[in-house]
Amino acid sequence: LLSYATIAIAFGGALLAYDPPKLAVAIAVALAMVRLSPTDEHHVRTARSFFGVYKVFDTSDGRFRVLQNGTTIHGAQPLRDPDGKPIESHPPKQLTYYAPGFGMEQTITAVRKRKGAPISVAIVGLGTATLTCYREPGDDWTIFEIDTVMIRLSRDSGLFDYLRDCAPQVPIVVGDARQMLARQPDGRFDVILLD
Repeated sequence: LLSYATIAIAFGGALLAYDPPKLAVAIAVALAMVRLSPTDEHHVRTARSFFGVYKVFDTSDGRFRVLQNGTTIHGAQPLRDPDGKPIESHPPKQLTYYAPGFGMEQTITAVRKRKGAPISVAIVGLGTATLTCYREPGDDWTIFEIDTVMIRLSRDSGLFDYLRDCAPQVPIVVGDARQMLARQPDGRFDVILLD
């Protein structure tokens, strides 16, 4: 954990040098370290790949489990209700910017309504697989994910339930989505969800 002494040393060293660029860097580093300090969360798992370090943690109140890479949140799942009781419902409620009423759900609904039939969907990036809970019977969904560590965390670890509960049979194509999508026939997907 970052101590206040470390912050003081970083600021002090830069201030003694009277070098504005060094001072700016010291301030940025100190603020980033304080922001990322895990004082308000319960660490569950950390995994590293070529694409970065993934951190899974439960919020300090125990209500949510979060998947994060750097400062990017790749999804969250509710664990407990506001009274602290474990959530038993499956599938879990979609959270963050994937929640009902937000842009992704609106897009899927609009495309389904316009087509008037089941839709074919490509998802670029698995995250916690929250979006799969918008899948309906007859839909044809495919997920494109470049990082196998993300697949292990979201599907194989038992830490997140979205894919298991909503779309366990949806294929996950491993590789660079730009290349994988280029190999698909024209018009293969009604919508490509890219976040």
